[in-house]
Amino acid sequence: MFDLLGCLLVIVCMLAMSVFVSQIEARIEVSISKYITQLSLELQEQRQQQVETNSKYLTRLEEKLEKIKVAIESENENLRAQNHALEQENRRLESENKQIQVVIDQLTQKWIPKPSPGGGNKSKR
Repeated sequence: MFDLLGCLLVIVCMLAMSVFVSQIEARIEVSISKYITQLSLELQEQRQQQVETNSKYLTRLEEKLEKIKVAIESENENLRAQNHALEQENRRLESENKQIQVVIDQLTQKWIPKPSPGGGNKSKR
């Protein structure tokens, strides 16, 4: 009878241990699930903060790029205006150069005698 009671006691203890182990496993699973959920929420919050930070940074970059673009366009307009003025000055100087060349040619024809057609260096008698 004591053997039977001892056997029953062992079976009851094994069942109790089995229930205890099952409860511990369930608690561990719940703890792991809560930890994973907490990590997931923290990661999601970090990602959201990073997205906001990146968005602000991109906005600042876009503003800087727009300012640079406006400055380049303004400088481009200034250079076009300078180029136009230089082209006009170049045309004016070319015209003056042609006029000066005409005057030089006229003075050359007037003041430098041309050699006579048949004589060359013959002296006059």
